[in-house]
Amino acid sequence: MPEAAQEQGGVIKDMTAEEADAVKRQIALNLALSLREPEVREYLKKELLKQFGGDYEVLLSMHANDNITLAGSRVMAGKVSVKDILAGKYANRLRRTNEYSIDDIEEILQKMPLLQVAMPELETADANRWDAKSLVPLVAYIPSKKEGDIIPAYDFEGNYYELSAKEEPKQPVIVISENEWTLALSKNDEAARCPEILRASAYEDEHYVYVFRDKYEEAVIACGGGGVPPSGGGSTPPNQPPVSNPSCPREGRVGVYDFVGNTKFTNMTQLRRVREWYDGKLELRTRIYYADYQIGDVLEAASKSIRVPQRYFTECKLLFTDCYTVWYNLNLRLERWDPQHWGDRICIEWSEMDNDSEAATTTHTFKLGPYTKTIQYTNGDDTMESAEVWYCDNVLGEGFLYSTGTFNFYIKQ
Repeated sequence: MPEAAQEQGGVIKDMTAEEADAVKRQIALNLALSLREPEVREYLKKELLKQFGGDYEVLLSMHANDNITLAGSRVMAGKVSVKDILAGKYANRLRRTNEYSIDDIEEILQKMPLLQVAMPELETADANRWDAKSLVPLVAYIPSKKEGDIIPAYDFEGNYYELSAKEEPKQPVIVISENEWTLALSKNDEAARCPEILRASAYEDEHYVYVFRDKYEEAVIACGGGGVPPSGGGSTPPNQPPVSNPSCPREGRVGVYDFVGNTKFTNMTQLRRVREWYDGKLELRTRIYYADYQIGDVLEAASKSIRVPQRYFTECKLLFTDCYTVWYNLNLRLERWDPQHWGDRICIEWSEMDNDSEAATTTHTFKLGPYTKTIQYTNGDDTMESAEVWYCDNVLGEGFLYSTGTFNFYIKQ
């Protein structure tokens, strides 16, 4: 990732994790109190079903100025904006106090540009199945530092609940969290002014350009970032002699891309290790590494990301208590093999992305040729380990099967 395009999370330099948690807690409570109004619930369902970025999520910076008309409210009739609800205007009127107020809500949304309202897709509930006219869901928030397995939540009366981080709720839950699939690029960054990034953006405001991860990965190479140019472009000399073997399936197939085909988690334990119910869809990232024999190191060549519902990888019986993993065709385009740079083997690494700025750093170490590489994972990202891939593996038909121990996948052409 280019230096000018560092990801912006929900907590930035002038806001501590404790301050951010206090904001999320108050927004969760204020929103929960407002859900007694059916118009607020119906507005949220309508926006959630638009699936911003491919999941049931509403980016608050994008919708702060939306107005909701409360037709029959006994608390405050007429129009109320989303930012006024978040800032406690409705809650204060309801409770006849000022203790729910959040000062400078617009400044807070600028500091936390990826703050969102989400409704995670659960086995038994999601936004599509939510009866917004009659069912009032709890509103939870995801703190930066979780105490045990507790996810705090509130109901529309302001009562406090503690949900389990490990066990899925049976009813739909609204979650105040930070978007994991979107990058908020400051307009002061060079990358935010790159034409390819701007064309790929989903939204922009006064301060940020918002880009989905998969679109960013496609555009950033044209903006001067990324790894080795695909198909050996550029003037970099080869790191090792080009591979030449007529018996290799890839030989003579210049310009043909590799794809990830069928994929499967090894078992439910591994799937549950990398995916929490409150995070919504799986955000899978795969990175390609090659050995550079000139500098004596392992380098990243490319990165690809994709969002996938967990249910695509599972089947369940007996009221969702007996679940097992199944194959799913990811159909994720990688790159064209570049023998001038990559040589006869590469390493493909997988992870599931999160957005927890307070999570401890974890690592994964692998060996490629004579070199060892250690990858660090921040923001709560979960390693799914890696597998070595050879140029002459049979990628025709269904492809060649690899396993990281956590994740099984086919690569094909």
